[in-house]
Formats: sequence, C-alpha cells, structure tokens
Amino acid sequence: MRRRIADGRKPHHPRALGASGQVLSDGGYVEVRKGYVGKRPRTWINLSPTGRAALSAHIAALQEIATRVGRPDSTPVPEQSG
Repeated sequence: MRRRIADGRKPHHPRALGASGQVLSDGGYVEVRKGYVGKRPRTWINLSPTGRAALSAHIAALQEIATRVGRPDSTPVPEQSG
C-alpha cells in the first residue's frame, strides 16, 4: 500500500525522487545518504547549507511576488490575444 502525502495526493514514484535527488545533489543543494532498514534500501536527503540558502532566496522571491500582486497599485499583466 502506498502512503499518501498530507494533502491526499499519492507520493511520486521512488525512482523519480531518486533522479531528482541526484540532480539536486549534483548541484550541491542536498546531501544524499543511502542505506538499508532491514533488507529494504532507503535514501535520506537533507538540505545542504547551499540548498538552504537557495530555498530561502526562492521563498523570499515568492513572498515579494505575492506582496506585489496584493497591492492595489500593482500593474496588471496584459491578457494575451490568441
């Protein structure tokens, strides 16, 4: 039985997460440790200091966008004609 994430969605397939973890590890954003719990392979992923700084910067940028959108004087994005 697969576990569900708190919002009810099914988690990503473990192989897909492994590939993402490798890309993030190659970029220096996370530290990956592999091992076993009993006979089952496990992967533990932790944010590295570089990853934590990048995440903080990303969150700050998203907060800035949210703040600008909430202002009454914000310039609306023009609609695309199609």
